[in-house]
Amino acid sequence: MNRNNGKPDSKVVKNRQDIGQCLQETFYCNYNHKAIQATAEELSRGTSDLAELAKRMFKYVRDNITFGCDLYKVKASDTLEKGFGACWNKSILLVALLRCKKIPAELGSIPLAESVNENETRLSLN
Repeated sequence: MNRNNGKPDSKVVKNRQDIGQCLQETFYCNYNHKAIQATAEELSRGTSDLAELAKRMFKYVRDNITFGCDLYKVKASDTLEKGFGACWNKSILLVALLRCKKIPAELGSIPLAESVNENETRLSLN
């Protein structure tokens, strides 16, 4: 459920295959890296509640990884080791930490198909 009048979210994981995709390691979401593993293990100490662990991981990335300009394609482990990254770098790090502890996670985005003013340059992130 979402916060919109109690109506269900439009995107619902429908089967285990979908969940499996949200647990996969990828080149950039490299959660088997020793630094990601160590951080996830440290954050999970003292709790077995997955919601609490997810909150800890979110707060860790928010509070310990400084926002700063960086390349778009950076491994989660590199962002963790550098201690800074742009929003997408921080998001990939959070997804890696969550997946490391078998909490399904994926990136979400809002595609910008065109600008508000037709005379302006079009911007596309999709």
